[in-house]
Amino acid sequence: MSFEQTRFSIMALPQSVDANGVLSLNIVFIPRNINPLVEVNTNYGVGNKAKAFVEVNPQFEIKVVNNPDEFPGKIPANEKAVNPVSPFVYSDIRAEIYKTLRDAVDENGKPKYFDIDEARSTDVNPNSKHTLPKAEMDRDLAIRKYLPVSYRKAFNFTAPRLKNAVTDNSYICALRDQKPPIAFVKDDKVSWGKVYAHLLRQPLMAKQAGLIYEAQIQLAAGDFENGGWLYVDIQNGTDYAQEQLNSLPDTKGPFIKRYAARIPILEENEARTLFAAVLFPVVKGGESPVGIYDELYIEASRFNEGFATIVHANQPVSGNLLREKQDGFHPQKEVGIRLGWEDEQILIWYLRQMAVDKNTNERLDALLALWVTRLI
Repeated sequence: MSFEQTRFSIMALPQSVDANGVLSLNIVFIPRNINPLVEVNTNYGVGNKAKAFVEVNPQFEIKVVNNPDEFPGKIPANEKAVNPVSPFVYSDIRAEIYKTLRDAVDENGKPKYFDIDEARSTDVNPNSKHTLPKAEMDRDLAIRKYLPVSYRKAFNFTAPRLKNAVTDNSYICALRDQKPPIAFVKDDKVSWGKVYAHLLRQPLMAKQAGLIYEAQIQLAAGDFENGGWLYVDIQNGTDYAQEQLNSLPDTKGPFIKRYAARIPILEENEARTLFAAVLFPVVKGGESPVGIYDELYIEASRFNEGFATIVHANQPVSGNLLREKQDGFHPQKEVGIRLGWEDEQILIWYLRQMAVDKNTNERLDALLALWVTRLI
């Protein structure tokens, strides 16, 4: 999986469909750790550049794919472009937002918001390559999670679904293990990628920063009667379209990486919510992605309305907050209620992002869209 020349990602996040067949979605258009204020190096050769992110009003093309049996992009004849019901709204303060986040200082002359280190950008020179963080080869060490008693009592739990989930005392022992303290080096500098991550936690700010767009499309009779896919592309002849076309025949990854939402079967004249817990890659015509996506199909179907199926809660019963049974040492003050949901499923999602896929020995090209869908 190569992303050497990938500079942006587009994600389609469906929200709902009404009784008239109007489907609402959010579009996340996000740079991949590059400076939004300067021209974008295309990585097609020394000196080749595209417009800066803040100077572009992207013209999106929403694609409806009425074939649930093949990956989006694989059979172009199954796809159709649908124009949004109303024009996209563009922020006129994008450049001001990014300049303020970069340049504002406090009364002591220190960065007020972010101390951005331009050297940490993946776009610092014309031949720079975008590379993903290295995935952990040993899945057992990538991440582990304790399954609390309240989770295990919420359903007919028999045993963990994967060995990265534990039910013994190893979590408590790890916290209490007496090891020499680690010498941490304070580092307040951040990359542009981390700035985008912070912005996405503030939906209104993210919209003004040009990262999120709202759209509605009118579905035609028969659309998604068997389910299918929804994704977003850049219109031909508009900003970034030529860079995208130039990159597609290459093997170093597209200039804009597109991710699609899987849409369930939609009944005519039925209003319902839509939710994309995971996103799937849009592939080139005639190709298929590397890896096995069977589990992701199940997850997309299981959560397609946005509801968790295993929810649990507990309130501390001991002054030792790690204890889950009364031990005579009562809590000394009110510490609230702990809420949780889908502990093992969340562990699977995080493991998929942090470790190599067991079938391919590389990270599976699929996004965990859960966090951003409900934020916006």
